[in-house]
Amino acid sequence: MVHTHPPYAVALGATGQPLRPVSHAANYFTPDVPRFTLTADLIRTRELGKEVAAALGDAPAVLMVNHGIVTVGKNLKIATVAAVVLERACQHQLLTHGFGGWPTWSSAPESQAKQQKIYADDRMEAVWDYLVRSLGE
Repeated sequence: MVHTHPPYAVALGATGQPLRPVSHAANYFTPDVPRFTLTADLIRTRELGKEVAAALGDAPAVLMVNHGIVTVGKNLKIATVAAVVLERACQHQLLTHGFGGWPTWSSAPESQAKQQKIYADDRMEAVWDYLVRSLGE
């Protein structure tokens, strides 16, 4: 599990708009990124933690509206890459909106097909390796 406060994900969460598969990045989260709206405060009790987990369900990520995100994966590498990919997806959607109107996006069947091709576990681990190598640059 990863929890962070990335600016584009926080901004998209605040718009009330769902994450759409505008780019390859968003396809990882098809069909939906759930939203946690019970509080934007710190999650400091077991009860609130259970509420966040319930909002997450089986999804790889949840937008904590006006707060941040939580991502999960089979291991820390995949959960971390999911957080990076979610931020990129939110950035793409908000960038296109900045040019006027909301963007177009892939249909659900196309998005699911892309998800299977692009985001297999071995490919997520390869992205992790790339991110680690990038830190040394």
